[in-house]
Amino acid sequence: PGTSTPGTTTYSAKFNPNGGKFSDGITNTKTIKYTNKKYFTDNDIVVTRNGYKFLGWKNNSGDTFNRYIDKSDNGSTLTAIWKSNSSSGGTTPSPNPDIGDETKCEVRKKLSEIEIDGIIDASYITEILSSKNIVLPLITETERPDLATMSLLEGKVLIAVDNSPYMVIIPTFFSDLFSAPEDYYQRSKNVTFTRIIRITAFLLAILLPAFFIAITTYNHETIPLTLIINFAAQRQGVPFPSIIEALLMILIFEILRESDIRMPSLGGSAISILGAIVLGDAAVSAGIVSPIMVIVVATSAMCSLMFSHISMVNAIRFWRIIFMLFSTILGLPGLYFCMFLFVIYLSSLKSFGKPYLYPFAPFNFEGIKDTLLKQNIKEIKKRNPLLTDKNITRSKNL
Repeated sequence: PGTSTPGTTTYSAKFNPNGGKFSDGITNTKTIKYTNKKYFTDNDIVVTRNGYKFLGWKNNSGDTFNRYIDKSDNGSTLTAIWKSNSSSGGTTPSPNPDIGDETKCEVRKKLSEIEIDGIIDASYITEILSSKNIVLPLITETERPDLATMSLLEGKVLIAVDNSPYMVIIPTFFSDLFSAPEDYYQRSKNVTFTRIIRITAFLLAILLPAFFIAITTYNHETIPLTLIINFAAQRQGVPFPSIIEALLMILIFEILRESDIRMPSLGGSAISILGAIVLGDAAVSAGIVSPIMVIVVATSAMCSLMFSHISMVNAIRFWRIIFMLFSTILGLPGLYFCMFLFVIYLSSLKSFGKPYLYPFAPFNFEGIKDTLLKQNIKEIKKRNPLLTDKNITRSKNL
């Protein structure tokens, strides 16, 4: 155990420069004291060696990292790892022995910073590690052993929590939200079609109400005359503008969905029937909403039900309303502008330093084979290069 001072616990670790030297010229093993965690950017643990590139430190357990130590390293001896510059052919080697070690080190750092009285479920870890004010899921959870195994084989980091059936998967890419473990148990052509359906459902879920509001409020010329006349006839007598209609129907749907989740299975079915038939038909008959608006919102809501991850559902709900507001103010130009902002927003996101839109940005053809499309398993020969640069070959000679 570390030594204690009032309000502070001090730990110590030994650093072996392994042929190098510290910034103060010491070449022997050096003992350094720290509290809770210490970063290798501090001057007292910077090491150099002529003709070699510093790769990181290796602890007693064989774990390699180069950013920090915490209380779990108390009493350990950390040995410097070097790579000869001559063996690299004049090129600068990677700062980490493996790209995956960088992610593992970042996860370990953030976990060591958690100070809480108890972790009841894996969702606690997900919420703590997730970035603030980001509605899209940058970290996912699973209770399926096959998905956890697939994630490990891909090079991702998994976190297990006592008394919780869920595993936390880090990092998560946007394309991961459109795939399922069952995809790898079916024919590739069937899975490709299913993934296209999922992507189409996502676009309809967030864009359909906004598009309908835009064409019925501003851009009448974009649809045939007979169709716009039909829409106008259905809205005759409705006292609210399209945006109020849509928000009202969305609110009713969200209330019904939450009620369905909380109720037992039999009671939930009754609530669904009550909401879909009685309330929908009564609202149309009373002239509160138009029949076409019920169809638009219902279609958008059904498309959002294809995604089971609660953070993804919440993100669809949030961006659906944002698109609707832009369409209400500016029509189709507002919709296009909001789509542009949405793509920029996705491009700016990173999950533990990894681009969220990979393999689309940055583009990787090998990654495309297992995201938008589903190639035959014989054609998927490489792992994600953002997650590992060791053992990157998944299969050969198949």
